Amino acid sequence: MDMSNKSEDMVVLGEVVGKLIPRCTDPTISVRNEAIMAIQAMLRIHLVYTDIPVDTADKMVDALPILKERLQKSDASVLFNAVNDLAKVIAKKFPTGAQLTSLVDALIEGLADSQALCSNGACVVLNGVVKLRGAEFSHQVDDLLAKLHARLYYIKYEQTRTGALRCVKFLSDHHLDTLMQCLLSYSLPYDESVVEFWKILAKNPSSADRVIETFLEMLKQSMPYEEKTSSADKKTSEKVATLQPLSIVMALKYMLEVPEVKETVGKYYHHLFGALVLKVGSYHEVRLPTLAEPPTRKISTDKKSKTPSKPKPGKAVNIVPSVLCVETLKTFFEIADNENICRVLEEQKVWIKLQSTSDYVCGIESLASLRSFLSTLYDTDRIVVAALFGQLIKDKCGGDLTLVDTLVGSLMGRLVDSCLEVRRLCVRGLGNIGDTGTEMVQKYSTTILSAMMSGMDDRDDIDNLVTTEAMSGLSKILLSINESHIRPILINIALKIRPCFEKSESSVRAAAFKLFGNLAKFGNGPSAMPFLEQIISNLTSILLHLNDHETGVVLACKHTLRLVGPLLNSEGTNGMFQKYMIDSAQLHYGEFINDLCKSLVIDFKEHIPNFITSIITAFKSPWPEIRSNAAIFLGFLMNALPDSAHSLVNHGHISSALLALLGDPDFKVRSKAAEAMSLLSNY
Repeated sequence: MDMSNKSEDMVVLGEVVGKLIPRCTDPTISVRNEAIMAIQAMLRIHLVYTDIPVDTADKMVDALPILKERLQKSDASVLFNAVNDLAKVIAKKFPTGAQLTSLVDALIEGLADSQALCSNGACVVLNGVVKLRGAEFSHQVDDLLAKLHARLYYIKYEQTRTGALRCVKFLSDHHLDTLMQCLLSYSLPYDESVVEFWKILAKNPSSADRVIETFLEMLKQSMPYEEKTSSADKKTSEKVATLQPLSIVMALKYMLEVPEVKETVGKYYHHLFGALVLKVGSYHEVRLPTLAEPPTRKISTDKKSKTPSKPKPGKAVNIVPSVLCVETLKTFFEIADNENICRVLEEQKVWIKLQSTSDYVCGIESLASLRSFLSTLYDTDRIVVAALFGQLIKDKCGGDLTLVDTLVGSLMGRLVDSCLEVRRLCVRGLGNIGDTGTEMVQKYSTTILSAMMSGMDDRDDIDNLVTTEAMSGLSKILLSINESHIRPILINIALKIRPCFEKSESSVRAAAFKLFGNLAKFGNGPSAMPFLEQIISNLTSILLHLNDHETGVVLACKHTLRLVGPLLNSEGTNGMFQKYMIDSAQLHYGEFINDLCKSLVIDFKEHIPNFITSIITAFKSPWPEIRSNAAIFLGFLMNALPDSAHSLVNHGHISSALLALLGDPDFKVRSKAAEAMSLLSNY
């Protein structure tokens, strides 16, 4: 046999095996038998082509005749399991590259087989191959999706169609981001198959989370329309929609129709609501571009392939952007189980108003009229309205700032609500005043500060949910608030957030550190000395958590050190903070602390005993990372202390604390404690 062109010759492996697979479930039993034996023969030939001797055993290929016996059964479940096992063999033994691609192409073609059993068999193997080998299609996602999309129109059997849609789910497990971009490139309005693709992604919680999170980010960054010269009157301009954000809104509409997406909607409720309300407003008097349909994508295929060309979707001119956004918003409320609210919105014709250019602001005002639901007996109603009002404040009530008074008053009235989630959302909503601009912050400064301080004192807030929102809200408010409003309570705020530095929830720690850093804006003038005392008191905690196991906490500590550094009156310490506290840079913690301690013992000599006490207290931290940080911090600090200052510290107490740490259950902590002990040779 001439083997000189064996790699090229075996390209037919994929096409031949792909055409044989549907026959493995043919209604005629003898055809099934011949098909499975033919597949075994093809795989044996492939092994020979890969220079494996003919007499070499291959357990998986040799076991195929066993499947032949199972494929003779008429029971549907037995047949499915047999074909599923065949899929595993094919996925395991098939070569990569062109052969695998041609196999998948042939299987997609087999989805439209005239025999129901055969099309189902092709579908099962296709899903098995994509599930196990999908990672290898990173550069073929668009092509594979286009072929599948085209073939769906010719599938005769509902069971096969349902199974074929699952192929998209398996493909998304490997290439979700690429798949999203491919789906967004399809013409509007989406045809039935593309709608089903989006819905299959919505049914899977992990992909639904990722898709919606990505959509929200894309909507935030994209321009809803472009100003172009009117084709009818060259002297005027018109708003022409950009297609990507509109495609996202349409995709969201169909995804929100899937019951399984409800949990994801709850997770992103406020963000989704805000994004959709903004889109309703931004798409007023916006038209679609004349040529809304993108160029027909080319599907690379063999000349002999019977894969039909992709059917053309409906015309994009049928879409009214503002109407689509309102319909999506309505679907959003429905999936969130806001029946009572939906009923009121229907009665007040809010949906109609939101679609009208002249009545849009009236529609927003009608949303604000839902404040009566803040007094209902049902927690769910109060939660929804509190979330809605908070987002309306963040989005400046669609431009009608006179409504903010009403919303702020409504949320203030529920700060003592019996439901913790309502209180949390009220604090969040009031904190959103920080996003409305300096003028609004100054106007509501006293009210909002009172609300944030109240949120930090919530005694029933066991998990610090309200406290976290209050600290995040304060951080936003501080960026724009007048100094005279914050100075009287500056130290009080600093004292309130200090216990949060050691909370178990990383989001609480991050919010607390960030807020403390933002307070530095007011740490001068009459407040300089009192706030400097707070910085020094909290410095060891910030430095220990600079190497926290949570990235968000580390970034918050870097942020804070950059801001408080100039207030320390220490050129060396501040210089290190400004040089090394870079968010995108990896900090070598041990080296940094070693160098920093040399500056601390000079400029903060009188505070060294307090630093040491705070560090030793951290030996009892529940996190091994913090205990390790504390050990090495103490070692470097003691090593840097000049001989003349040794009398300031209790050597025996320090040694005892480190010896005790040598018995820590965590190896890294014991290692750092031993390293710290080695640095005490001068004592």
